[in-house]
Amino acid sequence: MIPVFAKTEPYGSGVYHSRKTGKCYAFVNNKKGQQEQYELTDAGKGTVGAIKVRSFKLGSVTEGCVCDDELGVVYIAEEAKGIWKFPAEPDGGNEGKLIAKVGEHGLTADVEGLTIYCAAGGKGYLIASSQGNNTFKVYTRDGENTFVCTIDPKEGAIDDVNDTDGIAVTNRPTSAKFAKGLFVVQDGSNKGGNQNFKFYRWEDIAGDKLLIDTTWDPRKN
Repeated sequence: MIPVFAKTEPYGSGVYHSRKTGKCYAFVNNKKGQQEQYELTDAGKGTVGAIKVRSFKLGSVTEGCVCDDELGVVYIAEEAKGIWKFPAEPDGGNEGKLIAKVGEHGLTADVEGLTIYCAAGGKGYLIASSQGNNTFKVYTRDGENTFVCTIDPKEGAIDDVNDTDGIAVTNRPTSAKFAKGLFVVQDGSNKGGNQNFKFYRWEDIAGDKLLIDTTWDPRKN
């Protein structure tokens, strides 16, 4: 176990593999908006150590966190305010940019899970869970993270989703059923009160609005 925040409870996390140095890092945050970055080290005997290399703070509760290894940035969701973008390198400074604000393009608090759909040439998308209206907001991965569209899966082969915290996406084929990529969302409530996960074929999510690119390989980029 790696103690963080002076051995108090973290809330969200993400990992970053630097293309500049080859080093691996972990980002953690908490309900006070505090952020810490740790360099992950080989502690011997199959264990992982950590050295704190950076800390900074946002104004309120944070949880969602995702790193773009290829572009060298980390995105952090401040639940009541929006999505922040920071340099992911430990010497990148503590000045971030609020690239998506609550209230713009229907982004509704709480802003929760974040994930990145990667495509060739730095293309692709940053996707965020807009929990307050049970939708998912899509922004460009490159440039100024321009708003693209809203994803709002409707009840069909599987039921609708709501109160979503965590999300994940891959452009890569994972099986015959998900040969063009996969979008996974946590569904906060279902009949009987249970939570579960919903799996969507990326082509069903993408439609004619979003890229479908299975060529980008995380093991080669």
